[in-house]
Amino acid sequence: MAYDLILRNGDIIDPGESRRFAGDIGVADGKITAVTEGTLAGTGAQEIDVAGHIVTPGLVDLHGHCYWGVGGTGLDPDLVGAHHGVTTWIDPGSSGAATFPAFKRFIIEQSQVRVVPLLNLSAKGLVHCQEVGELNDIRYIDSDLTAATIERHRDLIAGIKVRAGRSSTGQM
Repeated sequence: MAYDLILRNGDIIDPGESRRFAGDIGVADGKITAVTEGTLAGTGAQEIDVAGHIVTPGLVDLHGHCYWGVGGTGLDPDLVGAHHGVTTWIDPGSSGAATFPAFKRFIIEQSQVRVVPLLNLSAKGLVHCQEVGELNDIRYIDSDLTAATIERHRDLIAGIKVRAGRSSTGQM
């Protein structure tokens, strides 16, 4: 069979089958169509020798602030993900209800990897401002806007993030 891509000689980890073995992976039309222990019969338009490398389904990072350029801890989900095998990020509250529309448009919709957001209870989210935490002032909570944002984006928002500590509330 002819493939668009064959990854040869990989250290394959298949969690669905609880197996680890040396083998090849064939890709056709953007989908994995063959995983075999040993050598895959056929040719690939492109063949890459991945000997010495682990080949596994994409990883999920459970805590990655993906609001690059806004929060002081923001990362580029595609750039960092590509280097670490992460295909899904759980973003723990980088955006709040007031900043979520831009987070959705410029991060979630533009990223090649999947970004699953938790909505910060603070309407402003984690904007970069060392002196003032996101919940230093109770007025940063806009419960009506937060509820409306969750309702409008139920398909995206996985939960609410509340960070309670000296850096976020100024108390403790």
